[in-house]
Parts: sequence; structure tokens; C-alpha cells
Amino acid sequence: MKVDEGELVYRGANVMMGYATELEDLALGDKLGGVLRTGDLGHRDHDGFFWVTGRSRRFAKVHGLRINLDEVERALPVPCAALGADERGITVFAVGGDPEELRTRLAERFRLRARTFDVHGVEQLPTTASGKIDYSALAR
Repeated sequence: MKVDEGELVYRGANVMMGYATELEDLALGDKLGGVLRTGDLGHRDHDGFFWVTGRSRRFAKVHGLRINLDEVERALPVPCAALGADERGITVFAVGGDPEELRTRLAERFRLRARTFDVHGVEQLPTTASGKIDYSALAR
């Protein structure tokens, strides 16, 4: 049985109504109708468990194609982080592995020219206080 991937959307009475910035905001009620669009991409497996596989906003448009940056990261056998840069290409920071081999692997996987991927070797990936990859630090 094929499992489809898409945005995870939660519906329920316990979805917050949003943030109030002014007293009048409290009188607005539930404008979202009990629906939370998480922005997370994922799927439900055959046992009913949900798996988060990426973010809906982590895409780069390169050569007219939308490339999922989380998919770029999953395509490599080493820890890495991918950043999109408009039409210029995708920058990848990889811990371990030969950057040229990784670039070739990505080019073959996504059927793009190798120069589309700018792969840099790093000793470690910067992380936020919560342990997630700090993409802002990499962009700087």
C-alpha cells in the first residue's frame, strides 16, 4: 500500500485561537475553525503513526523546478544541511564525505547539472538551543 506525503493538518477543539495583541482580539473567537496547518510535511504509516519528513517552506526553485531541501539532505549518506539560493543553485554543508562525490550523487539523484549543487565540507553543523540545525547561522 502506497503512503502519500503531504502537509500535516490538525483539527480539534484544543487548537488555540491565535495570539491576541490587543484586548479586542480576544472577542474575535476562533477564526481558524479549530484547524492548525502545521507547515510540516509527513505521512501516516500503516500502524497509524505520523512521521514528519520536512517543512513545506523548505523549497528552492532552481532552473524552474521546486526542489525540497529536506529531500536533498536525505539523499546524502552523511549529516548535512541544504540551503536554497534562488536560481543560483543549492548550497549544501556536509559533515564527512568527499564534496565532489556528494555533488555528483545529488546531480544524479535530482537529474540536474552538478554545478547546481555547491557542496562544502564542515566539521559540524551549527545547532540551535533546541538541537535543531541552525540554518540562519549557515546562511551567514
